[in-house]
Amino acid sequence: MEEDCCATQLIYGDGEFNADGLDKFVKEVKLAECGISYAVVAIMGQSSGRSTLMNHLFQAKFREMDANSGRNQTTKGIWIAKCVGIEPCTIAMDLDLEGTDGKERGEDDTAFEKQSAIFALAVSDIVLINIKGYSNYALIINAPQPQLMRQEMFKRSLDEQDKPFLETFFEVMMRFSFPRKTMLMFVIHDNSKTPFQHWHPGLRKFILNVLFSKALEEIWNGVPKPQAYKSTRFSDFFSEEVVVMSSYEEKEKFKEEVAQLRQRFSHSIYPGGFAGDRRGVVPSSGFSFSAQQIWKVIKENKDLDLHAHKVMVATVRCEEIAKQKFNQLINDGGWLALKEAVQIGPVQGFGKRLSSIVGTYLSEYDIEAIYFDEGARNSKRQLLESKALDFVYPAYTTMLGHVRSKALEDFKVRLEESLNKREGFTSSVRTCTQSSMLEFDEGCADAAVQQANWDSSRVRKKLQRDIDAYASSVCSAKLSKLNGNYEKQLSASLTGPVKTLLETGGKDTWASIRKLLNHETEVAISEFSTVVADFELDKATIAQMLQHLRDYSRNVVEKKAREEATKIMIHMKDRFSTVFNYDSDSMLRVWTGKEDIRSITTDARSASMKLLSVMAAIRLDEKPDNIEKVLFSSLMDGAVTVSSSQDRRIEASADPLASSNWKEFSSKDTLITPVQCQSLWRQFIAETENSVTQAISAHVMAATVRCEEIANQKFSQLIFDEDWLALEEAIQIGPIQGFGKRLSSILSTYLSKYDIEAIYFDEGARNSKRQLLESKALDFVYPVYTTMLGHVHSKVLEDFKVRLEQSLNKGEGFTLSVRTCTQSSMLEFDKGCADAAIQQANWDGSRVLEKLQRDIDAHASSVCSAKLSELNVNYERQLAASLTGPVEALLETGGKDTWGSIRKLLNRETEVAISKFSTAISDFELDKETIAKMLQHLKQYSRNVVEKIAREEATKIMIHMKDRFFKVFSCDSDSMPRVWTEKEDIRSITKDACSAALNLLSIMAAIRLDEKPDHIEKVLFSSLMDGTLTVSSSQDMRIGASAYPLASSTWEEVSSKDTLITPVQCKSLWGEFKTETEYSVTEAILAQEAYKRSNNWLPPPWAIMVMVVHGFNQFMLLLK
Repeated sequence: MEEDCCATQLIYGDGEFNADGLDKFVKEVKLAECGISYAVVAIMGQSSGRSTLMNHLFQAKFREMDANSGRNQTTKGIWIAKCVGIEPCTIAMDLDLEGTDGKERGEDDTAFEKQSAIFALAVSDIVLINIKGYSNYALIINAPQPQLMRQEMFKRSLDEQDKPFLETFFEVMMRFSFPRKTMLMFVIHDNSKTPFQHWHPGLRKFILNVLFSKALEEIWNGVPKPQAYKSTRFSDFFSEEVVVMSSYEEKEKFKEEVAQLRQRFSHSIYPGGFAGDRRGVVPSSGFSFSAQQIWKVIKENKDLDLHAHKVMVATVRCEEIAKQKFNQLINDGGWLALKEAVQIGPVQGFGKRLSSIVGTYLSEYDIEAIYFDEGARNSKRQLLESKALDFVYPAYTTMLGHVRSKALEDFKVRLEESLNKREGFTSSVRTCTQSSMLEFDEGCADAAVQQANWDSSRVRKKLQRDIDAYASSVCSAKLSKLNGNYEKQLSASLTGPVKTLLETGGKDTWASIRKLLNHETEVAISEFSTVVADFELDKATIAQMLQHLRDYSRNVVEKKAREEATKIMIHMKDRFSTVFNYDSDSMLRVWTGKEDIRSITTDARSASMKLLSVMAAIRLDEKPDNIEKVLFSSLMDGAVTVSSSQDRRIEASADPLASSNWKEFSSKDTLITPVQCQSLWRQFIAETENSVTQAISAHVMAATVRCEEIANQKFSQLIFDEDWLALEEAIQIGPIQGFGKRLSSILSTYLSKYDIEAIYFDEGARNSKRQLLESKALDFVYPVYTTMLGHVHSKVLEDFKVRLEQSLNKGEGFTLSVRTCTQSSMLEFDKGCADAAIQQANWDGSRVLEKLQRDIDAHASSVCSAKLSELNVNYERQLAASLTGPVEALLETGGKDTWGSIRKLLNRETEVAISKFSTAISDFELDKETIAKMLQHLKQYSRNVVEKIAREEATKIMIHMKDRFFKVFSCDSDSMPRVWTEKEDIRSITKDACSAALNLLSIMAAIRLDEKPDHIEKVLFSSLMDGTLTVSSSQDMRIGASAYPLASSTWEEVSSKDTLITPVQCKSLWGEFKTETEYSVTEAILAQEAYKRSNNWLPPPWAIMVMVVHGFNQFMLLLK
């Protein structure tokens, strides 16, 4: 054996156990870390070739037998070695049990052989038995005897070679009860010139399955057995396998067969493997101790009880582990620092820190001892935990001492401060006691060690006693009146029970409180009456004090009720938590999925609601109320049955909690108003909702994650869907028929795929992620939808324009056409929207519809404006055509009622035009104000036409005057040209012609479209016709008397805008007119004179001379 091999001698030839060597071996191969994942292979049998087989099979380096040095034993005891390259960790154990080979071992070694066999069976999973070559068997197999005879010959041959060893091996089995079957592998070495593999298959099967098995069974049956094993068979204890190996002289063949066999040792502890039965396996960390103890028992020739041995090993090893962990705990740096700190004063988080330290070493113990016997492991763990807790208990008691001392000192300070503020003693003591006890409880909770269930009640009672003692001493010093003592007695006797009853919130809570109040009050009054009897007080004073005591006791209860009412939310949540988290046996609920969470929630909320109804009002008077029923019917969805008529009225109330007081109670007895109950219940529901949702959140969370993955996958597939990409590309070009149906089909496909894949997940999570997928998909396709609506909008608008134009070209009414075309276009748009609508979306096309309506209205408005403008122009032209000619004719005629005729003409033509225009624009359905404006515009336009004509004619007044003059002067009444005979009165004719011209001038002087009187004609005649016109009225006389009536730029009755020819212009025009017509008159006179001469009549010479020299006008003037 080489020194550097991972191997050691376990038992020496003299039977001494090499404990130190085994411990060293265990550390080198790290066996302690394997748990139960290791195997032990014991190699027994004939020494010939055994070490060679082991070295090649397990790659060990056992010393082999050298023929030159004799056939001495090569192992001399029991050796162990780690098998190289085989998983899990496998230990090879070499034993020499060859009792029949006298050349190698003497007869005195039989005891050692038996002890070694027992040891091998006790510690090994696989026993490999080495047997000499089968050359002797060949003679038996080839013998001509029948099969039974060959079998008997085989048995005899086996008896001669291996029967003593096998009998010894089997006798050992009878002494002990092994918990599992042992694998026996018989390895037969080939020393024949005819390899076993070359034999006929029938012969191989005969040797392996018949002869060998039958021989083993015969040997087993021949071994004496105890009574308990009389009927047992070989297969009850062993599973055997026979392996035949080639001769080592054929090295390549031998190595190949060894490699095949070696492969089968890998994973031998797995089910079906050589060592698949793991019952009773000792954990690897206890292998060394177990082997030592087994060898010790065997050496002392005691019966080996493997089960008891397993328990003993587990006990010893677990105790070692526990001792090691306890020693580590004692020297733990964290513990030493904590221990030192707690000696000085209280340590924040003491319990948590100490629990962590103790828990660490308990966990380490659990990890190292996990594979040992459960009973021994748990027992030693309990001892370790108990020992550790006993070790740290003094530090815990020290910590509790600090907490108690601090709580007591704080109580003294608080009580002193409270009394200095002149607060009630009992109230102060109670409040300070509660605070201090709460402080102590919090300190105890902070100091509590998780692994211990230490009772701090003794320290708490001591603290309570100390507090009570201090309070009693202060009470004796502060209270001098007897009344205070009994108030304290009442407070002490009522506060605790009342608080307990209110926190319990039972069915008869207030009945119990009333009973308690009456009892305690009567007891106090009875005692007080006895005590005050010695004071000889008057009855009225005693009665007053007794009544005060009654009132005080009642106030104590009411105060406690009010205090507890302020903590109602805490009590309700505690009650809910108790009912919800614990079952009827007060065991913590484990939400396995079988529980009816809804029913449990309802029960828990009902319990909290019951507590709320109890706390809602003070019921120290025995009056019935319906608070509980009202609360349940209003807040618990009608869970309470309402039967009586009064209850039915409550049920019929619209909102029974919408009030600041209870119907049956005064405000002073109301602790929690109906409104506050409603608010508290909502807060309670919100704060306890998390506890309910946590019970169902786990599988919902998993469903949420998976549904989100499916949704993301479907959305990704949608983005690259070929139909979608084709639809998206097509919509950019123009509208698509059946757009919505196609897009809905694409979306529906992926939503349906999502539904199919997510159908078995939580409904809430599934629906939520489906909605998100649908929303995300709709957001993705929405731009294409808006593009489609844009196409629909554009097409509808163009169709509207075409329809409207066609309708108007047919002469249909504008408004009717617009309405009809609008309805058709909106219907067309609605159809387009319906065609584009997506089944999964509820998109609103109203904005596009509104834009379309605005565009249609804008176009209709523009067309309306154009049509109205065109219509207005047509009627303006019509008015201009109907007025221009007649007005010009009337003005040129210059008759007596010229402006009256013009006004009549203007009104007639205007009314005709307005009537037709009104009829024409009625199709436009304009508002009255617009129509009135348009009609007024037409009226004004017609007036402007007349005024324009008048102004134009006024610019030609001279022409018209001369035309009028010559018409009258040159033609007679029959329009015949005049012949200037002596009968013609030229003067009179000239005057008539001038009057006609002047009359025309007066008509043209101003616009008279308004029927207002004026004196233009009279002024002109009086001023320009030398007063030839008669002036009759006083006003006319004033005009005639005016020195210069035409020396003005305006007419008195006419505004400047209606003035066509000013007075000054009239005077100038008249002078010009006279000049230009004088020649015609002279010619007429000359013509008349010529006529007279032709009729022998001539004026005197002087007259002719005067006319020649002075002219006709002067001559006529002279004649006048």
